Parts: sequence; structure tokens; C-alpha cells
Amino acid sequence: MRYLLIHLPLQTVSELNRRDHWRVVARRKQVQKQAVAVILRAEWGHCRGPWTAPLTVTLTRIGPRMLDSDNLQSALKYCRDEVARWLGLDDADPLLVWVYGQRTGRSLRKGVPYYAVEIQLGEESPEATP
Repeated sequence: MRYLLIHLPLQTVSELNRRDHWRVVARRKQVQKQAVAVILRAEWGHCRGPWTAPLTVTLTRIGPRMLDSDNLQSALKYCRDEVARWLGLDDADPLLVWVYGQRTGRSLRKGVPYYAVEIQLGEESPEATP
């Protein structure tokens, strides 16, 4: 099994409970997708498909407080979309297994919240499956 991991300083918020103007939402979506795309290409290069083995993508949100499960998925939606696009797959493709996690993080400066997203990609080799 092969794993790839990146740590991206990016603030994510739950989209379910927000009542922001559509331009604010569009800008947040654009910033998140661009940040994920730039980091993926810089760290891992271009996607090397086609994929035959299942891929496990773990998205971990790091923030000052924990979210419940549906808000967690909502907060990481744009990251998920961009990872799937980078892989050349639809995010609903059965080859992709999405795992969500979260933990709290502390800033080095007092009073400043710390936000980040970790993306971990694991590819199972066909020989590893019984």
C-alpha cells in the first residue's frame, strides 16, 4: 500500500449553517479549490491514472473546535471536489473511498485560531486484496 500526505493551511467552514451572500460563497469555493489544486500539483505532480485499485482519500480538518459529522463533510466539500478532479474521477466514483476526520489545532500566537486541512491518499495494490 502506498500513501501520500499533505498538510495545507486552509480555513474551512461548514456550508450548511452559513447564510452568506452568493459572492462570498463563490469566492470561498474558488480559494479552497485553487489552494488544493496548487498543492496537489506541487507536491505530487500531475495525476497518474488510470486507477484500477480502490483509492482511499482521507480528509482531515484541523480547527479551533470540532464539527459534527454532517457539518464536517460540508466544510470539506470543495476540497473533496478538487481532489477528485485532480485524480480524473467523479467524487461519486466507486473507486474512491472517502474518509473524514478532524482534530483541534492550536496556533503559535495566542488568540489566533489555527485552521488546516490534511489530505492523505492511499492506493491499495491489487495483490494486497485477497
